[in-house]
Amino acid sequence: MSAATLSRLFPDLTATARVLRPALWTHLFPSEQQDACPPVTVALQHVPGLHQLALAVFPETDPNQPIRYPVLLFIALFGLAVGIVGFALIPPKLWTWRRAFLLFAGMNLAGISCHCLAPLNSRQMSFGWAADVACTGSSSFYLILATLYHPRPLSWTPENDAQHTSIPPDQKSLALQAHLLTAILFSFSHIGLSNSHQGFRIPFTSEIVYLAITALAGAVMTLKLVAPSWTKSETEMGISSIGFLALNAAACSVAISLVLAVPIEQTMCSSRLNTEVSASILSVKEVGILHIFFLGCTLAFLSLLCYIRIGGYGCERKTKKE
Repeated sequence: MSAATLSRLFPDLTATARVLRPALWTHLFPSEQQDACPPVTVALQHVPGLHQLALAVFPETDPNQPIRYPVLLFIALFGLAVGIVGFALIPPKLWTWRRAFLLFAGMNLAGISCHCLAPLNSRQMSFGWAADVACTGSSSFYLILATLYHPRPLSWTPENDAQHTSIPPDQKSLALQAHLLTAILFSFSHIGLSNSHQGFRIPFTSEIVYLAITALAGAVMTLKLVAPSWTKSETEMGISSIGFLALNAAACSVAISLVLAVPIEQTMCSSRLNTEVSASILSVKEVGILHIFFLGCTLAFLSLLCYIRIGGYGCERKTKKE
């Protein structure tokens, strides 16, 4: 199922894996399953709810528009909503978190275009993937900054929100520099990937901007936020029990998605081989690595939103009492 998709999105990494660890690659992505379980594609008019929504927003929508991975489309819409809500609810003082959520919304929007709507190997898909890579890498970059500069959540009250309506003066220079680096990531991704449908790309663009920066963000957040929460008291961390649970829920969401993505895909594909996937309804049997990764990231961002907004509730009073 996902071998062809991963090879298309991360061509240099997958080619290296095939050369260095061919047995492992074959074990993770058996050729017989990849051939027998292509991406599920249905017409827009057969996707419950989405057809009516599309017609309400765009009356001239073609009902026969092919939708690849319809379940993934709904997961990405959920992620888009989480990103937008997070951006709206997080005050400007926590600009690092705010931008991370906005770019996460962009990642999901670009993912819808790239993975679900655009024809394979088309210009639209190349542009969508370039935007997906840029948004993902940039969001991860802001998560790193958030961990380093805004690690403590808010102790939420309306009065606190009134005090957090702008970027702190001593961080405006950093915010501008972060903007410039984000622009560089977008430019690099666009130059390196937007013409890949014509055979031109800069090697390892996806791997560096998407995978490397995201992996670095995961490592920094684990070392600076998650791991200390296991050994330090809530007062030392400046978080409440809700904050502790939300922070670790975010980490678990990503970890579980990474561990279970391949086994779930193999199980779903085996199930598809035994029964036919209906073209008229959504089917969980299409679920694969992309679905699990998108869902894991969305649940992680939803948990982080809880951590940021209410993860410090009551901590100020505890500190004053002590």
